[in-house]
Amino acid sequence: MNTLKINTTDQELHDAYLFMDKGRGKQVSIRRDQLVHLALDHTAMVRALEKLGVRVVASDSNTYGETK
Repeated sequence: MNTLKINTTDQELHDAYLFMDKGRGKQVSIRRDQLVHLALDHTAMVRALEKLGVRVVASDSNTYGETK
């Protein structure tokens, strides 16, 4: 089994989701280190998927989890 190390803790992710839910339609802020961890993890996951042959494309939707 392969391992993908992530930087974001479960608590940081939970906090980010809470901010996201509370801030719908509003400007919200999270700590810089949380944002850095999320960005690093996103990059690592995309690279890992691409190594597995998965084509990763950005959604043109601006809503949470919805795809066209």
